[in-house]
Amino acid sequence: MAVGYKSDSSASQFQDELAAATGGRIVEGFPQYTPEEEALIAQEIDEEQNKKRRDARKELVKNAVKQKIKQEAEKKAKDVLVKTAVRTGLRSAVVYFSGTIGTFLAIAAALIVAVFLIIFALKYTCETEGWKGTVVRGAGTVASWFGYEEYNVCERLAIIQDAANNTPTQLPAVPPPTTGDGLDLVAITGVPTGTSGDFRLRSCMLRRVQIIYNNAQALGIDFIITSAYRPGATVGSSGRLSAHGKGEAVDIVIVPRGQLNDPAFQAKIRKLVQLSTNEGFVPPRGDTLDEYNNPTEAATGGHVHIEFNTAPNNGSYCGVVS
Repeated sequence: MAVGYKSDSSASQFQDELAAATGGRIVEGFPQYTPEEEALIAQEIDEEQNKKRRDARKELVKNAVKQKIKQEAEKKAKDVLVKTAVRTGLRSAVVYFSGTIGTFLAIAAALIVAVFLIIFALKYTCETEGWKGTVVRGAGTVASWFGYEEYNVCERLAIIQDAANNTPTQLPAVPPPTTGDGLDLVAITGVPTGTSGDFRLRSCMLRRVQIIYNNAQALGIDFIITSAYRPGATVGSSGRLSAHGKGEAVDIVIVPRGQLNDPAFQAKIRKLVQLSTNEGFVPPRGDTLDEYNNPTEAATGGHVHIEFNTAPNNGSYCGVVS
């Protein structure tokens, strides 16, 4: 508010004018207030202080809310991380165990298939080559680690097969006869033989050889017997008595002799092997060995070997096979 001050006024005039303008409430330069004015001023000061306190409280509340929101967000984030970790862990565990179970099932299936393949290979080899076949000899070597003798593999397989078919295994009724030189040997008749050797057989063996020869002739296959009875003959280095030493084995050679790389000659070998197995030279009663393609350690030339095996109690299957 203008107080009528003039720059050229004297100091006393200025004081008078100031006092007039303020109603005489100026004391030594400070205003003088009435009680009502002082109360109003105090009220304004209180209101201003209250406002500051309210603003401070609002700021505290706002900060507290922010802190609470931050804590809740951190808690939710932790919960999400934990749940994600649990789900990931469970998923990983499921994948791991599924993979483990799958691997186990695959291995189990492979083992089952392998067992069937081994049994099939053993059965086929026993039927076509007998206990001297490569597969059977390998299985016999493994079996020997567990106390089984190699030549029993085919016999055991046949016994198992008979049991599965509920067919009793045929066993000899009596040991071989012990007449003459210890055996009921007869000269080979009706079948061509070589020029050197003892061409005698037990009569039960000769009958089978004659049938094989007649059937081979019907198929256009000629053969000769190159080895029959060999007294004291043993099986390779095993020391076991050979079926040749009992007059229960022959070596058959197809004539004219052929080449192994000739399909026609191989067909003759397969037919001769099949004719021999048809006559009972299959485990456990006997063996048929293709020693053209799989010669044994004592083989001196290609041939098909057929024999009757030694039965339990040192008996013979020869006299009891129908």
